[in-house]
Amino acid sequence: MAQVAITHSPSLTDAPAIRASVASAISLLCDLREIISPGQTVVLKPNVFASQRPPPTTDPRVVVAVGELCREAGAGRGRPRVYGAPLPTPEQLRQAEAIPWQPVEA
Repeated sequence: MAQVAITHSPSLTDAPAIRASVASAISLLCDLREIISPGQTVVLKPNVFASQRPPPTTDPRVVVAVGELCREAGAGRGRPRVYGAPLPTPEQLRQAEAIPWQPVEA
């Protein structure tokens, strides 16, 4: 059965406050030191929705906080990997001359 933990951060802009909130949420679910072996590789897969900013996309500060907490729990030093080409932004798509835009009546 899936478990979910929800915590409140007193600030949406202060990285240490966000990290403390993430640490609190994880501690409600598990002890990372019990599930991460020393030197183990841990893969973080954030939700990414094209070029949109949070909330539809995982806030990068949350991803950083989870990574730091995994490292503190013993995870090995990893390396970032990016798969595939970056997606164009909506503005880049609108400006692309190769796309035949058709007017639509609203």
